[in-house]
Amino acid sequence: MSAQTLLKIGLISVSCIGLSACSILNRGAADREAEEALEKEGRITMVLGDDTLQADPSLVSEIVTLPEARELTDGWPQAGSRASKAVGNIAVASEMDVAWRADVGNGSDRKSALTTPPVASADTVYTIDSRQMIVATDANNGRRKWSEKLESGNRRDGTGIGSGIGLEGNTLVIASAYGFVMAMDATTGAELWRTSTEAPMTGSPTIKDGRVFVSSNNNEVLALDLATGETLWSDQAIAETARVLGSPSPAAVEDIVVAPYSSGEVIAYLASNGRRLWSEALASVGQFTPISSINDIGA
Repeated sequence: MSAQTLLKIGLISVSCIGLSACSILNRGAADREAEEALEKEGRITMVLGDDTLQADPSLVSEIVTLPEARELTDGWPQAGSRASKAVGNIAVASEMDVAWRADVGNGSDRKSALTTPPVASADTVYTIDSRQMIVATDANNGRRKWSEKLESGNRRDGTGIGSGIGLEGNTLVIASAYGFVMAMDATTGAELWRTSTEAPMTGSPTIKDGRVFVSSNNNEVLALDLATGETLWSDQAIAETARVLGSPSPAAVEDIVVAPYSSGEVIAYLASNGRRLWSEALASVGQFTPISSINDIGA
């Protein structure tokens, strides 16, 4: 057999192998696309915004009543307006316009997150930015009254994610992601007291009856004295290494405090001494539970 013939046979063999490989690759890609399409068909979306809302005919005869609308004469002193987090029926204008705009610090970026809502008295708006700076702004014209940058006291703590603020009278309470709770004079920004905690604070403080209730990122709730910052009691739920970034706040009604935890636990305490009254788990039983298996989702 001549060398030319051998060369032709080799080229034909290589071509056949190449075509076979292309066929296998194309078939593999087609199989993957088919599997992905089948997987998407079986998925159930958690966001139901694409569904068309329809009136329930069985509720046509139901009479809906609302409590009398209330004016926000005392501002918005805490996350959720009040300690109970039950905002109620608020009287607002049918149409609202922007009265002013003001720079109150840094927003979210790759290294920090803005998670805390502002609070307000009748004439001042208080905010904390993603770099832990407190700003007091005149509610009438947007002019800055004062600002204070929170410092952790540790050079390694460059960024604090989370934190929260609450207002009671002339006392502004800050639950800091740097691992402390502090009180400031709401008029001047002067520090009144500071209490160190073992973990960063992640939620806005709830203030009621001279007590401050805060939660940390290791699923611990603490009750502090509003006047002195002394820790009155504390309790810890199941610790979670992974959590959704947010700014949860305990709710306080009469002498009961209800605290939510990233573990899915909701625990009610006696506000005076921290005794557990009841608890409920809003997640499936099991240490490793996928998000698709969560039974109860509340807003």
